[in-house]
Amino acid sequence: MDDTVALPVDFRGHIPRRVQDYVGEGYSAWIPQRRNICALFVRIDGLDEGAADALSRHQAVVNSIHSAIRPFAGATGNLLLDALRAVRAGLAIQSEVSRLGLNCATGVASGDGVCMPLGLPERRHFWSVGPFMHIAGRLMEAAGRGMLCTEAVADRVRRVVSLSPERPLTLKGVPWPVRVFRAHAATAFEEHSLEEPGGADLVG
Repeated sequence: MDDTVALPVDFRGHIPRRVQDYVGEGYSAWIPQRRNICALFVRIDGLDEGAADALSRHQAVVNSIHSAIRPFAGATGNLLLDALRAVRAGLAIQSEVSRLGLNCATGVASGDGVCMPLGLPERRHFWSVGPFMHIAGRLMEAAGRGMLCTEAVADRVRRVVSLSPERPLTLKGVPWPVRVFRAHAATAFEEHSLEEPGGADLVG
């Protein structure tokens, strides 16, 4: 059965090109890319680009972030992890940059999404698309300092991470209030507790 769909010409101007490409390739080519994904967004506050030591300060931040995510990253530097490791990676970044006298705000959200290529062939990389990406970014903005995560993420990490509920947030671009939790430093746990059944990919 041919599941390729032809888009009416009149609507092409209103549909993103990448979506048109996926439809043109057929549903069977698109659906395997759909998966549960966990997004971690991080903002570093306190850097001054005009300062005399700006270059060394920025380099120190980059080095500290690399140190923080090294236990959670693959050989390519991509973070392909479950929700628990996503939260722990964010908390590790927060701890590292605080040593430099800087503040950190992070947002974590998960959900079904699609991994798709972006950019021209010579500089192409994969990116994840889904409502959770927008929500994670908005939570980062709302966090001020520290980490905010969605209820779905909190449910998956509460056995080893300290959580405190916050009032539901009305986020720009999200038509419903989002229940959020503030995540704090992880408690002691055994390494096997990281093996989370049904884990999601993490995009950071």
